[in-house]
Amino acid sequence: ARPDPSIQDVMENPIALASTATDALVPLLSMSISASSPSSMILGTDGLGIYRSVNGGASWTLKGLSTSSVRSVVIDPTNAEHWYAATERTGGIYVTSTGGSSYQFIALPDQSTRIFNVLMISPSEPGAVYAGTDSGIFRLENNAWAYLGLQYHNILTLAVHPTYSNQLY
Repeated sequence: ARPDPSIQDVMENPIALASTATDALVPLLSMSISASSPSSMILGTDGLGIYRSVNGGASWTLKGLSTSSVRSVVIDPTNAEHWYAATERTGGIYVTSTGGSSYQFIALPDQSTRIFNVLMISPSEPGAVYAGTDSGIFRLENNAWAYLGLQYHNILTLAVHPTYSNQLY
């Protein structure tokens, strides 16, 4: 079967990041597409920060954290200007509500060195952000972290039930 046309377009037209100094391929570590504005998407790169497209991927602009390896990015499903990013910096994540013009670092309260691997936003509760780390799962809500469990497990992927935000997989 022929792939979806949008997948075919991506396969035939590699992503060109406007701010890269060389023609070298840039490893992409994460991607998120806005549910409220599907032409808005962000990419997390390995060492070159976050790039954003507001035209469905036709062009990309650097949107901060320019020397960071961005492991995971998620866009708030109700606001395309609000997103979260997990980088190689330990102990917390970055949040923007300005489309990447500025970021706030939200640290875990215990000043830990946990590595954040993956972020997910609950589809039924957009204010709840879940984080898989090298030592368990955390939930961020109203800029406050709560530890959910699996302390000695390296969480590399998460899924949140679409209706019941307290069910993680």
